[in-house]
Amino acid sequence: MLPQMVSAAYRFLVSLAHIYSVPEYLGFVAMFTVVIIVSARQGRNAGRFFRRPFLTDLAYGVWVPVYTVLIGIPLSLFLAGFIADHFPFLRLHLLAGAPPVVLTVGWLIINDFFLYWQHRSLHQVPWLWALHKVHHSQTELNSLTVWRHHWLELVYASGTALVTSLLLGNPTQLPPMVLAVLAASQLAGHSDLDWTYGPIGRIVISPRFHARHHSTASEDMNVNFGATLAIWDDFFGTARRLADRVPAYGLSPAEDDVPRSFFLQLLYPLSLLVKPRTPLTAQTPKLINPE
Repeated sequence: MLPQMVSAAYRFLVSLAHIYSVPEYLGFVAMFTVVIIVSARQGRNAGRFFRRPFLTDLAYGVWVPVYTVLIGIPLSLFLAGFIADHFPFLRLHLLAGAPPVVLTVGWLIINDFFLYWQHRSLHQVPWLWALHKVHHSQTELNSLTVWRHHWLELVYASGTALVTSLLLGNPTQLPPMVLAVLAASQLAGHSDLDWTYGPIGRIVISPRFHARHHSTASEDMNVNFGATLAIWDDFFGTARRLADRVPAYGLSPAEDDVPRSFFLQLLYPLSLLVKPRTPLTAQTPKLINPE
């Protein structure tokens, strides 16, 4: 019995290791190293990497691969098979015959468009906002905050890639360098570094641009929703670009009821179903003309 348990545990750990490719792991490590070095040179207190806000994000960094293996991948495979068996007409695959580079680039752009609107829905729909509040509860933004998402939000978010694949087809494997850059950009977006990327920052989400989305200031609520591309915020009037840094991160005092504990955060949205309280109301995005 024990050998079988050890074998099962080993296979599970191997499956966790394969969640990300080697280039992606290199991108994560490289960007996190850069964040630590730049933060130190800017005189930022290194103690932030030992306080609860960062350690909670670190717990999410460990949890997300576990969720992916236990829930994310099985759910995606089930939905894909269910659609193939019962609703094959939904598999449009409009770019299936296109060259791989066209399919891949088209997939990334269209998926980012869907991610933009999905992100807005997380702020507009009350029960989705109850999930997304966990992500916005971070008061000390750091690279690992990119993984601070409630597991039910991850279930909801997984539908974006499925819809994009049904519409366009499944892209081929991205080149290793592209995978590394995309992985690094994920960590950079929440790094709390005052980077704008210059002219490129008008197209690609920069750390300064996304930091504004996490601001506690009322005028910054519900702006800068983009995942990778900033063009959607500019086009739909939700972009807000300022030269000064965000003064504080987190939720407004009226919304700040998310527990600090990682385990309690996993239960937080579910507790709203059984604990009497004032109903949550999602915040309606303010349309802001891009500057």
